[in-house]
Amino acid sequence: MTTIMKGRDIANQMKAELTQRVRENDFAHKYVAIIYVGDNPASATYVRMKMKFAHEIGLQLKVFGQDPKIETYEQLMDTIVELSYDDDCLGVMPQLPLTAELRPHLMEILDALPPYKDIDGLSGGFMGQYLTEQIDFLGATPQAVFTLLDHYGYGDLYGKTITIVGQSNLLGKPLALGVMRRGGTVLSFNSSSPDDIVRNACLQSDIIISATGVVHRLDESYFRDDQSQVAIDVGRGERNGKPAGDITLHTISDKVAAYTPIPGGVGPLTIANLLMNIKRLYTIYN
Repeated sequence: MTTIMKGRDIANQMKAELTQRVRENDFAHKYVAIIYVGDNPASATYVRMKMKFAHEIGLQLKVFGQDPKIETYEQLMDTIVELSYDDDCLGVMPQLPLTAELRPHLMEILDALPPYKDIDGLSGGFMGQYLTEQIDFLGATPQAVFTLLDHYGYGDLYGKTITIVGQSNLLGKPLALGVMRRGGTVLSFNSSSPDDIVRNACLQSDIIISATGVVHRLDESYFRDDQSQVAIDVGRGERNGKPAGDITLHTISDKVAAYTPIPGGVGPLTIANLLMNIKRLYTIYN
């Protein structure tokens, strides 16, 4: 019988733990900063979701960049410096994507975040430390994938073959590093990789993870019929006015051992892990 890997239930369990942690560490008197510039509608939605989750666990979130507006690179860097020296600020979350004017400075901006306040582990320094196994800390979205795999009993990747379609700095690359650290073999592709090569890799894999943002990039021809594979869909898109991911889930639901639904799969765990990273950073640096 196929397992539907629902992240929402796990996120609720994490919410209860985070609520307790906020009380134990007296975090209620501190805050987490979100730097949100521009007026991207999707970003506005994510900011509201983060604020709702934080409110439910008793943690205060403050949004910087809207009132007053941050429009220049200098203004943004000044804000990061100010938050870095504020002892009441537990961490800083830049809401991506940045505006077109600021996008060319993305890595400079992310690298300006001090490690002890880089909640999403987005800086090059964090990635380098994770690559060389100096630190065990992943960004919220790749960590959400591992949280889901662990919960449903698929987290032991030693000797497994995992295909990852998507090579972003936010997800694909750190996810590949995480798989390697767990002893898995990674086959990595991007949205422009030839279909036949990606298909052959998927058919040989134990776990397929797709995060390209290309709606229905993978159909049933990428999966075997033996109900032995796991399909993780981290894509975000829309088809006919409804949420849709990278995988045509309705065509593979009876072919795989387990899969993530859209919505309600990895998504709910991303925000939960983002705020859980506050606890992880606090443990590392205190």
